[in-house]
Amino acid sequence: MINSSKEFIETLKARCSIIKKIREFFDNSGYIEVETPLVVPFPSIDAFIDPVEVGNTGYLITSPEMEMKILMGKGVDKIYQITHAFRDGERGKWHSMEFTMLEWYRAGADYIDMMDETFRLISYVSTCTKKQVPPSFERIRIRDIFMNKAGWDPILKWDEERFFRDLVEKIEPSLEVAGGVFLYDFPVQTCPMARASNSHPHVLERFELYLRGIEIANGYTELIDPEIQNSQMVKENERRKKMGKKSYPVNNFFIEALKHGLPQCAGTALGIDRLIAYLLDKDGIRDVITFKEYNEMY
Repeated sequence: MINSSKEFIETLKARCSIIKKIREFFDNSGYIEVETPLVVPFPSIDAFIDPVEVGNTGYLITSPEMEMKILMGKGVDKIYQITHAFRDGERGKWHSMEFTMLEWYRAGADYIDMMDETFRLISYVSTCTKKQVPPSFERIRIRDIFMNKAGWDPILKWDEERFFRDLVEKIEPSLEVAGGVFLYDFPVQTCPMARASNSHPHVLERFELYLRGIEIANGYTELIDPEIQNSQMVKENERRKKMGKKSYPVNNFFIEALKHGLPQCAGTALGIDRLIAYLLDKDGIRDVITFKEYNEMY
C-alpha cells in the first residue's frame, strides 16, 4: 500500500512518466491517437464480462474495441487509445470496476506481429523506470502448457469449466516466477472476436501476455467476416442466458462496418494499471491508481 504522501507523489510521478512513454512509443511508430465514447448504446457481448449500465442511456465501455474497429473501417491503418474502461463485478488486488486501458490496432498485422510489438512496447516503456525487463519473453502454446501442467489438451477436448479452473489454479501460478510469457493459440471457444487459424479451425490466433503470473495484455488477429462475427455475438448472448445473465443487442454499426470492409488487422488491449504495478514492483493495482479510496467503496 502507499503509506506516505512522499511515496504517493513518487508513484504518481512514475505513473505520469510511464504513460508519457507509452504515447511516445506509438507516436514514434506512426500511430494516430484517437478518442471514442465512454458511454455506448451497445456493449461488447462476452459471456464473462459484464458492462455497467448508465440509466436508460447506454453502457460504460468494457473496451473501446468495436468503436476503434469502426474507425479502422474508415481508412485509418494504425490507431491507439488510452482510456478508462468499466466492468461490473471486477474487484480485487489486480481487478477494479474502473481501470485504465491501452488499446491499439494495426492494418496488415496478425497476432504474431502484435506479440512482437507488445514486447517492444514494454521494453521501451521500462527505460523510464528501474525495472529490468528480460531480453525476450517466452512463447508457449496453450495446448502445450495445459498438457504439461494440467494433463489434458483443451484444443482437442474442450471443457469450459475445467479450462478456466485449471488456468487459474494450475497454469497462472506456474508463471509467477517467469520473466514474461506469451500464451498463444487459444481454444476457439475463448474469444468471440478473434479469428480462427486457417490451418486449425479449433485454434484462435490469440495471445495473452503474463508478467509475474498476472495477465497484462490480450491480443489477436481480428475476425472481420460480418456473418461469422454476428453469429458469434448471438452465441455469446445464448451463453449469457444459460448463465443467468442479461443478454444485449448486437452492435449493428459494428456489423455494418464489417460489411463495408474492415482491413485485415490485429489488435491488443493492455491493462495500464497492471503494467505500472509490474514496472514499479507494486503488489496490486490499488498501489498505483490515484483514488484507491473510491475504488475500495465499489
